[in-house]
Amino acid sequence: MNENDLIREQNKGAKANTILEDELFVESFTTLKAAYEKEMVQTSYKDSEARTAIWVAWHQLDKVKSHLTEIMNTGKLASKQLQDLKKP
Repeated sequence: MNENDLIREQNKGAKANTILEDELFVESFTTLKAAYEKEMVQTSYKDSEARTAIWVAWHQLDKVKSHLTEIMNTGKLASKQLQDLKKP
């Protein structure tokens, strides 16, 4: 990876970190997870289709958060690599 790529990854990582630490983002995830859990519990035992759809939505939240965390960690690694490039 060249220096420009590393800088790009570092910037993306910083943005992902900002999103993950944003109060509204954290609140939204917490609220949605709780709402999905409540909806799952309240479905009829016969309504497996609705439960499955809610389960999928609940897990998609984790996938979004994991993706942002991966971007953030890649940015941290890029930052470390940039520091190493600048060392004599």
